[in-house]
Amino acid sequence: MQPENTIPRPGHAYTPRRRTLLKVAGLAGIGTATAAASTARAAAGTKADAAFDVIVIGAGFAGVTAARELQAAGRKTLLLEARDRIGGRTWTTTFQGQMVEMGGTWVDAKQPLIQAEIKRHGVRILEDPAPEKVIFRNSGQFRAFTPEEAFGRQGELFERLVAGSKDAFPQPEQPFLRADLVAELDKLTLRDRLQQMRLTAEEEDWITPVTAVEGGAARGGLADLCQTHALCGYSYMGYLGLNTYRPEGGMTPLLKRMLDSSGAQLKLASPVRSVCDNGSKVTVTTRAGQSYSAAAVVVAIPVNVWKSIQFTPSLPAAHVTATQETMSVTSGQKFMMNVQGDVGRFVAQPPEGHPLLTAVPWAQTTNGLLMAGFSADATLDTGNVAQVQAAVQSLVPEARVTAVKAARWGQEPFSQGAWSWMQQGQMTKLLRAVQQPHGRISFATSDIATGWSGFVEGAIERGIEAAAQASLSVTR
Repeated sequence: MQPENTIPRPGHAYTPRRRTLLKVAGLAGIGTATAAASTARAAAGTKADAAFDVIVIGAGFAGVTAARELQAAGRKTLLLEARDRIGGRTWTTTFQGQMVEMGGTWVDAKQPLIQAEIKRHGVRILEDPAPEKVIFRNSGQFRAFTPEEAFGRQGELFERLVAGSKDAFPQPEQPFLRADLVAELDKLTLRDRLQQMRLTAEEEDWITPVTAVEGGAARGGLADLCQTHALCGYSYMGYLGLNTYRPEGGMTPLLKRMLDSSGAQLKLASPVRSVCDNGSKVTVTTRAGQSYSAAAVVVAIPVNVWKSIQFTPSLPAAHVTATQETMSVTSGQKFMMNVQGDVGRFVAQPPEGHPLLTAVPWAQTTNGLLMAGFSADATLDTGNVAQVQAAVQSLVPEARVTAVKAARWGQEPFSQGAWSWMQQGQMTKLLRAVQQPHGRISFATSDIATGWSGFVEGAIERGIEAAAQASLSVTR
C-alpha cells in the first residue's frame, strides 16, 4: 500500500503486477449516490431563454467533470443521469463483505488529470499485490509460470505487435502529428498484424491474451493499441503496470466528491428520450416526459448509446457511423468471484477463444480469495456460479468458485458495451469528427478521448473540452 495520496511516478521499481487487462480499468462507484447540492451561481452572458445554461446527460466521470467546469465558469448546470446512481461504467459496491469495483478500477502516474483529482480530494492510493504465479497455455496445456518468465515471453511478442508506435506517435497525446503513419497503422486490425508476424501456435497462445481484450484480434484496431503503448513510454513494462494502483475507498466516492464540489443540480433515474436543438436553445425530454431547456447540452454517455436517443436535427454522419459500429466492446462483462482451494495468488491469461479474458486477485479473506474476472464471451453467464467455475477450473482445476457477482455491461441499456477500444479505421476516419459539437450539442465520453481512450483520464479530458465548447454555445 502506498502511504501517500500519490501514485509512484514512472520509473518506480516494482515487480510486474499484470498487463493492461482492460482499458475500462482506468475508468471507473458506492451503490446509489445521493444528489449533490442544487444551488448554483447565476449564468453570465446567457442569450437563450432557458431554465438552465447547460444540461449534461450522464453522470459518469466525463459528465461530472463537464458539470463542474461549467459551474466554475458561472453556467447553471443540470445533470441528468439515467441510472439510480452516479458513475456510468464505474460502480463501487460490496461483495462478500468487501468493497469491490464492478466497472473501471485503476489509475496511473502517467495520467495527470486523475492524479490532480486524487490530490485535490486527499484520496490515498492502494497498490495491488503482485501475483505469485501466472497461468498461460503452453504446448496445449494450462500451467503456471513465474511472473518474470510469463511477462518476459509475452513482452517480446508484444513489442513486435506494436512495432512502429514510436514513429507514428512521437507525442502520443497529440496522435495526429504523424497522421500519415497513424493512417497506415489504422488500416490494420490486430489480426492483420498477427498474420504479418507469422507466429507459431504456441506464440499465438502467449500474445492473444492481449488481443482478446479488444473483443478479439479481428475487432480491435492496431492504431489504438500502438497509441496506448506510446502513452506508456513505449514500454511493455509501462503497459504491464497500468492496472496496479487504485483509489482507496473506490472510484465512486472519488467521483461523488467531485460532484459535491461542483454545485450542479443532479436528477437520477432520468433516462433521456430526445434532444432537440432549434438553433437558439436545446430541449431535452426524458422517457418519463419531463422536458428541460438550456442554451447548450453536453452528451456525456458512451458512443454505443447515442443511437438510443432521438436527436433533432439528426446527428452528423460520423457520429451515426460511430454509434452504429460501436466504439466499446459490446460483449464485455466483469464479475467478482470468491475462489476457494489451494490456488495461490494467481493471474490467468488464457488465449483468444476461452470464455475468460483474465482473472486477477482482489483480496484475501477468511472465506477464500476474492478475484476479479473479465469476459467478452456473450454466451458465458457470468452470474451463474457453475458456468464461472467451469471456466476457472479449466485453467486451475483445484479452484472452487463459491459465489459470483456480475456486471454484464454489454447487456446494460445505458452502456451497451464495456471498455473502449476503437476498431480498424475509426481513429483516423471518425475520432476528430465526433469530438466536434453538433450545433449547441457537445459530446463527452472517454470513448472519444484524444489520449487515454477508455480510461478515467480520457473521460476527464473530454469533460473539460466539452464544457469549454458548451460554454461558448451559451454566449451565442
